[in-house]
Amino acid sequence: MAMRSKRRVYSVIKGKKTSFIDPLLHICFGGMAFSYLLTRKCIFEEKYEEKLAKEKLARELHAKEHGGH
Repeated sequence: MAMRSKRRVYSVIKGKKTSFIDPLLHICFGGMAFSYLLTRKCIFEEKYEEKLAKEKLARELHAKEHGGH
């Protein structure tokens, strides 16, 4: 019975009635979206750093082969 009454709990937010589960769902899905975007950003940065390291190594090898400074 207590669970049933909790499901029917309503709060008034800016004049709109929302069930208490709606904010919880927004937090969960928002957290998942944020986590996904953060992961994508980290993966992008790792790939970019690897690319820069490879380019730097290629420049150093090229300079060494051609007697550069």
